[in-house]
Amino acid sequence: VSFNVRGTSALDVGEALSRSNVAVRAGAHCAEPLVRHLGQRAVCRASLALYNTEDDVDRFLEAVEAAKRTVAFMIMAGIH
Repeated sequence: VSFNVRGTSALDVGEALSRSNVAVRAGAHCAEPLVRHLGQRAVCRASLALYNTEDDVDRFLEAVEAAKRTVAFMIMAGIH
């Protein structure tokens, strides 16, 4: 699943998620023409597999919401 958080760089989101022990990849993922066509510099990618549970997905979504708050704070504080 590829995603971005509006108004936030994929690298900042990836860093914030890593602080919640959620691993994602941030970048163009060997699809730079598509990423650029979509008007982005990079996207985050989360990978799921058969062994992931519904709880794993819920934890991921909660971490994304927390990352939004973390990145917003970093931007306001001039940390990013």
